[in-house]
Amino acid sequence: MRRTVSGGVAAVGMMALAVAMVVSVGLAVAQEKPAERMDINAATAADIMKVHGIGKKMAARILEYRAQVGKFEHIRDLTQVKGVGEATYAKLVCAFYVVEEGPQACVPYVGKGKKGGKKGLAPGQKVNLNTATASELMQLYGIGQKKAQTIIAYREKNGFFTSVQQLDDIKGFGKKTIERLAPDLEVLVDVNKADANTLWALGFTNADEIIKLRDSVGGFAEIDDLEQVPGIDKAALEKAEDILTFGKRN
Repeated sequence: MRRTVSGGVAAVGMMALAVAMVVSVGLAVAQEKPAERMDINAATAADIMKVHGIGKKMAARILEYRAQVGKFEHIRDLTQVKGVGEATYAKLVCAFYVVEEGPQACVPYVGKGKKGGKKGLAPGQKVNLNTATASELMQLYGIGQKKAQTIIAYREKNGFFTSVQQLDDIKGFGKKTIERLAPDLEVLVDVNKADANTLWALGFTNADEIIKLRDSVGGFAEIDDLEQVPGIDKAALEKAEDILTFGKRN
């Protein structure tokens, strides 16, 4: 009789342990699950204002812009809204996305003056100095908000980087820092592989038309092919000419 009771207690104890383990695992999974992003084309002012640092006026400007254009085609279009710089965009892209495009790269905003932490790049992944947002640059080890903004400011003032070594022209980037970063950086853009966000970052506001024609002809062979794209901005094309490449076509 005692053995029966003892066995029952043991069984109950084992069941309780199993339940505890399941609950524990469930909590761990719940804690690791990233916050879900919302469709920017369905967001209300209240939704937008949930993002740190976004106030009533900024939310209103975003909604006003959306109303003017009909809807956001790409999440990157947010940068066309007055007052949405790279730092603000870095926060918005982590909270919203465009359904047809899918969620884009997000590195949580860490605030001005914070230093970059552990490198967040996947094996083989590189950051393009000419198209990267502040959040993407902050994936690099040692690059925080301040240095990321410095790189973008230099790019906007002097044009696209033609070499990683040009970082030497920016205060705070010494020889050792550049040598450490170089393996994770690139400056060229393959037109036959670039997505709409990348092309948009180069100044091609007709990115969708470029991709449409590229897909229909199986890819571009040279710079002159891009001049055939409806609505191509020839000034943007000339500005980016030195960094564009044309990889193997489909």
